[in-house]
Amino acid sequence: MNETDYHDLRMAVDLKKYRFRIHRGTLHALGDPTQVQLMFDPEKKALMLMVSSSSSSFGQEEKVIFDKPGHDGSFQLYSMTLIQKIQKIFPALEDQTSYWLIGKLIPSIHAVYFPLNSFCRIENNEARTNGNTNHHRQRIQEPDPAFEK
Repeated sequence: MNETDYHDLRMAVDLKKYRFRIHRGTLHALGDPTQVQLMFDPEKKALMLMVSSSSSSFGQEEKVIFDKPGHDGSFQLYSMTLIQKIQKIFPALEDQTSYWLIGKLIPSIHAVYFPLNSFCRIENNEARTNGNTNHHRQRIQEPDPAFEK
């Protein structure tokens, strides 16, 4: 993957439907896997999408299905619990709103790393165009640790 392809390593986080939508470019960068795992590290404030293997022992695996009628090659995962945990770390995230996360490929472990400080709000017109245009995006700032004490 060359550097111009990094814009394809993204995931949408939909706070209204408690959904993570992993885009086809991200799945393709991982080799179009048949199963993936989404892991959350609250201390590093990051999500990681990993290709599942028979030797992995990180918890629940999800099968990726590409052949649904009308399917655009993305994969959707729903978790109210995980969304609520993320919202506790980033209280500036607005309910009923969707955000992009931009990831970084880690080929040595077949994973994409998504730092949560890369949240960008998806505007309505951007969502309709599937993010292919470069609309203004509002970046969410990491909470100030001084206010947490």
